Amino acid sequence: MESEPIKIIIGELRSKHVEEIIQFDGKVIQASDVRPQVVNSKFECVKCGKEIEIPQIGKIFQRPLNCPCGNNSNFKDISKEIVDTQRIIVEELPEGLIKKEQPNKINVFLKEDLTSYEKRGTTFPGNKITVIGTLKMIPVIVDDELSVRFDLAIEARDISLIDSN
Repeated sequence: MESEPIKIIIGELRSKHVEEIIQFDGKVIQASDVRPQVVNSKFECVKCGKEIEIPQIGKIFQRPLNCPCGNNSNFKDISKEIVDTQRIIVEELPEGLIKKEQPNKINVFLKEDLTSYEKRGTTFPGNKITVIGTLKMIPVIVDDELSVRFDLAIEARDISLIDSN
């Protein structure tokens, strides 16, 4: 049985919450268009014919680095699993802030059903929503190198409307 989400405000999210299921309320301040995204790819080793599956996580399309047969450079792209995605930026509600404190913001990534026409009305800028999702670490690239610092983002499991704009 799955545990209850941790109820928290955006400004309290920390590294200890990574991979935890969390819930928070906030206001949508920006929403992207719905676009396709590759979430899984299959490749075939040209040398031995073995199929290799690579989950596509992050911003860069990942290819196999090597095959058990020793091949480390020649792979044929067989298939891609593609889903609809949308990114929204959600900020803390002013009710929970100390006087003159700036609201914290976080990127929330929506996939598949959460990008449906019915749910899209939930993600209009200005709407107050409840988000339930998994906190993820997003690599930060500095001068074409991976930084030791990471950004935080939410991979949404559910969103619901509290109040529309």
